Amino acid sequence: MMHTTIGLDIGKNAVRCAVCNVDGQKVEIVTCLQEPVTESGLGQALTDISKKITDSRIQIDAIGATLDPTLMLSAHRTMPFNDPRAIEQVLPQFLGDVWNIDDNAQVAFDVGAFVEDKSAEDADNKDGDGPVGGYDVYAIHYPRSNIAELIDLFKESRIDPHVMLPSTEAMSFGIGPILDAGNGCWCLLDIGADITTLYVVCEGKLALSRAFRVGSSNIDTELAAAFKIEPAEARSMKERTGFVAAPGNEALMYQRYVQSRRLEQWDINPVVMSQTCMRGLSMLFSSFRQTLINFATKNRIEPTMLYLTGNGAKLVGLDEVLAQFSGIRCTLELPLSAKLKQSFNDVGMVQKLGTEAGRDNVLSAFSLDAACVANAAAQNIDGKCPLNLRRGALAHKGSLAFIQDNKWLLAALAVGLIAMLIFMTVTKIGMINAEHDRIKAALEQASQDVFGKKMVKYSDIEAEFNQSKGYDFIPEITAFTHFRWLSDQITMNLSDVELDIQSLDINNLQKTVTIQGDVTGDEGLTKFLQLLEQYECFPDEIDMPRTSLAKDRTHFTGLKIQAHHCMGNGGDNE
Repeated sequence: MMHTTIGLDIGKNAVRCAVCNVDGQKVEIVTCLQEPVTESGLGQALTDISKKITDSRIQIDAIGATLDPTLMLSAHRTMPFNDPRAIEQVLPQFLGDVWNIDDNAQVAFDVGAFVEDKSAEDADNKDGDGPVGGYDVYAIHYPRSNIAELIDLFKESRIDPHVMLPSTEAMSFGIGPILDAGNGCWCLLDIGADITTLYVVCEGKLALSRAFRVGSSNIDTELAAAFKIEPAEARSMKERTGFVAAPGNEALMYQRYVQSRRLEQWDINPVVMSQTCMRGLSMLFSSFRQTLINFATKNRIEPTMLYLTGNGAKLVGLDEVLAQFSGIRCTLELPLSAKLKQSFNDVGMVQKLGTEAGRDNVLSAFSLDAACVANAAAQNIDGKCPLNLRRGALAHKGSLAFIQDNKWLLAALAVGLIAMLIFMTVTKIGMINAEHDRIKAALEQASQDVFGKKMVKYSDIEAEFNQSKGYDFIPEITAFTHFRWLSDQITMNLSDVELDIQSLDINNLQKTVTIQGDVTGDEGLTKFLQLLEQYECFPDEIDMPRTSLAKDRTHFTGLKIQAHHCMGNGGDNE
């Protein structure tokens, strides 16, 4: 199933957004957006991004956002079992020797494959008890207070992410659908303003991810000191005429870059410019080199290609200097997957982040981290993103946060829930008396909480709800409308069919309705499906669910209906 998701890359100087269509391993870029982080702060940038998304009227299924990877801690532990619920209970004590697990600790984990203990003595296996070892559990630790601060900013901007991941962890969702994993071993260096991340991919799998608290803003600091100018002016100088070259070749390379229009010609000493930029990159170079040396020593394999991305990678000459420094062939062209390249073509974008496109590259808004976390958000819908740090006390409550600010929207959803209970009760004729008192109490309590007075009649609840019509944040068609229609139609048209609805589940995120139950008669289920097909919110043809026979009744499961056809206010599917 295809999901439309948003990925937000939160940077020091800009917020970049990738809107993606994700269908399994296929990712298409719908559009890329960016907003600068000005003196007004990150909150204003998020608000501006939110407005652009709202104005585009794109239907969004899930939202993901990156976290600063330098604040993350990670550890591997071996567990004798792989039940996530059991691991969640015992993991804090297993991690107590390396982390302080307190109220400010936000922990997520992923359970890997069984790992045999090669160091165990052969005697341990003589009795045929199987291999010795355990399941690899990878855990990450993040300061809860930092996530909470970001969540507050998101809620103020009306764009609240379902998934929050350090960018280093989001990359694992990009190998394959976004980046062509290929064969052999290669690495990618993503240079941001304050943070640089290094990834090593070997034989199609992410083998290493590291984040360094260093970036292109270090160059701004060095330029400001060398030329005695303000940091903002130093950044502008770097973007227009900053470059690096091998010692002794500064003047020659400067003239070459100017002639090829990669640089603006300024009245500067090219040797001083290059050496100043190199000082700003010295920490990055040393961290990069030492990490690759450690990786090669441990794994006995060396990368053969280095890809550069991020705004810091736009520094002229950086690819050539890094190639000489590391001894690895270096390029500014990302190894995008063939399907993703095609999606760029479909929306009029180019596939290359290379120097040929110049400073005004049309993909300047594209962020690899944003695309990866958008894919992670899509996987989270199916429960395949276990390292999501938006969990526990910080679990996603974006829709609830919006509802709490709007009394009438709360009313609409509460009434929808009440109507669902009534609908299920109507279809279970034999259980009305047993359920009556409980339903009445629930109705009274819910109506008291929402409207300030107890109500149990449809007409009273509907009258209160109708008074809220006309507000632009209230959908014209709600869950109340759906359940009322279904209840009335079943009562009027299926009087000859004994129908027992055992469960009816509405997934607002995926826009699906799932029903299972029992029905009597040879044509009972067919009549029920024909009735559902008459509803404007459901497709004209509904697939037959899985069925099984029990005496004179037909039990059906997996009756999953897409509800994309019904549109509410503002084009929102309900």
